[in-house]
Amino acid sequence: MTIGFTYEPDDSVHRIRGVGGTEFVFTKRVDCLAVGELQINDFQIEVGATDYGFDIDGIIGMGAGLVGF
Repeated sequence: MTIGFTYEPDDSVHRIRGVGGTEFVFTKRVDCLAVGELQINDFQIEVGATDYGFDIDGIIGMGAGLVGF
């Protein structure tokens, strides 16, 4: 699956910190995301390189409930 978000000059840039160190991400607002019968509206995502040294395409979750995919 390809989402295709790209950085634009008016996007907010943040430095985030985790177990593996820090990285820079930019924030995008999403109108709607639907997976099967589940749907969430009007939320923000953080887009970054996700270069963690193993095969991962992204992380979904809030707080401690993160899921890699």
